[in-house]
Amino acid sequence: MHFKIKNVILWPKNKDNNLVNIEFDLFRVNVITGGSSRGKSAIISIIDYCLGSGVCRIPTNVIRDKTAWFGVIVELSEGKKLLLARKEPGNQTVSNEMYMRESSQVDIPYTFDSNVNTQQVKARLDSIAGLTNLGFDEESESTGFNSRASFRDLVSFNFQPQHIVANQSTLFYKTDSFVHREKLRTIFPYVLGAVTDSYLKEKEELKDLNRQLRSLKSELEKRRKIVTQWLAELKSNYVKAIEFGLLNAPFPEDDWMSEVYINYLKQVEIGFDEKIPVIKEGISNRVSNRVTQLEKQEIELSHELYQLKHRYELVRKLEESNLAYKNSVISQLGRMKSVGWFNEHLSQTDNCPFCGSENLIVKDRIARLVDANQNVIARGATINDNYITLSNEAERLRREISAAENSINLLRREVEGLRSKDETTNNSLQNLYSIYRFAGNLQAEIKNYEAFNDNSEITIRIERLEERILEIEESSNESQVKKRLDRARRLISDNIKFYASIFQAEYYQDAIKFDEDNLTLSFISKDGRENALYEIGSGANYMAYHISTLVGIHQYLLKQRQGRSPVPSFLIFDQPSQVYFPDRSFAKTDREQVEREEDVVRVKRIFQAISEAIKRNNSDLQIIVIEHVGEYAWSDFDNIKMLKRWRGNDHDAYLIPTSWI
Repeated sequence: MHFKIKNVILWPKNKDNNLVNIEFDLFRVNVITGGSSRGKSAIISIIDYCLGSGVCRIPTNVIRDKTAWFGVIVELSEGKKLLLARKEPGNQTVSNEMYMRESSQVDIPYTFDSNVNTQQVKARLDSIAGLTNLGFDEESESTGFNSRASFRDLVSFNFQPQHIVANQSTLFYKTDSFVHREKLRTIFPYVLGAVTDSYLKEKEELKDLNRQLRSLKSELEKRRKIVTQWLAELKSNYVKAIEFGLLNAPFPEDDWMSEVYINYLKQVEIGFDEKIPVIKEGISNRVSNRVTQLEKQEIELSHELYQLKHRYELVRKLEESNLAYKNSVISQLGRMKSVGWFNEHLSQTDNCPFCGSENLIVKDRIARLVDANQNVIARGATINDNYITLSNEAERLRREISAAENSINLLRREVEGLRSKDETTNNSLQNLYSIYRFAGNLQAEIKNYEAFNDNSEITIRIERLEERILEIEESSNESQVKKRLDRARRLISDNIKFYASIFQAEYYQDAIKFDEDNLTLSFISKDGRENALYEIGSGANYMAYHISTLVGIHQYLLKQRQGRSPVPSFLIFDQPSQVYFPDRSFAKTDREQVEREEDVVRVKRIFQAISEAIKRNNSDLQIIVIEHVGEYAWSDFDNIKMLKRWRGNDHDAYLIPTSWI
């Protein structure tokens, strides 16, 4: 993304003073050099603050005491300019009062009032970057680390302040914070273009489809459970219909499904103008026998349920006992860790590894301990197998208990339906009015049952959802994301190797692996040994790989993403030369003089590398360097401009002019 720093502006609290306006070159390396305590390092904090930072890192005292507003002018694509100014926070942590103006020509106002807040500015920056509004969590609502990418997440690729530029553990700005580190890990594949907007849209659709599918399946399961519960009522209504003489059909079998009952019960049609129903002889006895049979089955199932519960309790006790024993064995293994070390050191000698004396008894006892250790390991494996077996058996028993309980409930519902509930109902059993009323209720219940049991629409919707889910999963193949990520990783690693070779950094001839998941580098030697960045030692190496990595990433984004990257196209390095002579301003001995001359050569390599970065990126990348060193360090290289030299006591030898003070 074309997003370069054109101006940094400071508005004075004293209206009699002129404002400070530092104008940057958009196409070359900008160097601000000077002595200590001049305000150089505040440049990064000012730019970050104006770009919506949640904290104000601008130094207190002179800079904040004398400045009313801090501002930047950013050049965007197609020649547009964006002026962002933010009020000095005073006694607050930050100020949310901001001023924003966007136009092809932006004049710097001397006075103005806030016209936006920080959230509005961040929203506009998100829009300029073209960031997706979709999150990265495929299963649920995206929050925290998996929430959508924001412009504020991307500044990690733009700033390298003093405490980061040569840090052995932290490669990117703000990732010394756990929250920001995890967020950057999440969005890195998106930044590199491995995860595209269309991919995220499909994943968002997939997330919504899965929600719908879960809801429909839950509804279908709920309906099936209710239909299963209705089976007992269907049985009792079927028998009643036969008992009332409304249905001439066979007595039900135990293995009949609900559809069989429904098909028979649909034949029950009676009105007051039709002949009186005739009760089939002997049906009352069969109903009574059916009730007796169901009660017997209930007793048998209750006994079976008792046995299952008893077995389940025993298995659970064994499972808990086995787990306790397993933990005990693990503890024993922990206490015997050193046995292997002793055995290794005594296998080739009879001498004690501590005092060196010859002692055959110790060797024999160590051998016994080794045998005991192997026995404990074998017992541990057996215990683990037993634990798995017991867990599986407990789960099987739990399912059988649930099934038995359900069967008992169904039997009880059927018995309740067949048995008269009170004496009044019993006396009116053969009453013609009761028969007609039962028939009418039965027809209504059958209609309700059929309507509720008609799952064709839900089934069709489920099938369509599953087809679309399968279609998306096939089109948004994770392997394609991995291929794009592998390619990005490889190209960035090649870029890093190129710039590291200019620095003559250690390990640059090894295979360099850029690890976006852990936000670091690793180095793989020819013999296969892998070293992490923090293991290679030397502040000079850390600094070289920090610069190489950042310019390498920007080169990849500018070349491979062809301007579609959301990352702003500028980089700021604060005093990378600190690793060579942080405390020494001059040499006192011949040896120190030689070391200083060698350090000067190394400092020049910093500017050689960033000059080459401007050239290789066709000036699409803007680099700002804040330094102590003088012009000798970069005078041999193209594309470098000394923007400010803050030394001596001149009026403009500081970020804050002496006239302001």
